[in-house]
Amino acid sequence: MDLRTKCANGAFSGGVNPHKPSFSFKELFADFIAGTPIKRKTWKGYWKYRHGAIEMHCADGSTTNFTDTKDILFTVSGILQNDWEVATPENSTLEEK
Repeated sequence: MDLRTKCANGAFSGGVNPHKPSFSFKELFADFIAGTPIKRKTWKGYWKYRHGAIEMHCADGSTTNFTDTKDILFTVSGILQNDWEVATPENSTLEEK
């Protein structure tokens, strides 16, 4: 069950608190590698793990592979922040399936 489903059903694992406004990357990691798109609160874009790679979906509609980023230290420093959330069509450029 992915994090969006857990949120909808009120079921949480790994100590994730549904009322916490944001999460650490570590708290969302298992759901992220299972395919749940995530983002930082200030982003309109999002990250998605697919086929063994991290796709960075930018607010302008472009997509970049994590390893192709121009400023890897800036990109990696985002992982250390505690303002991550599940990306949804309401809070990001993620399109409804």
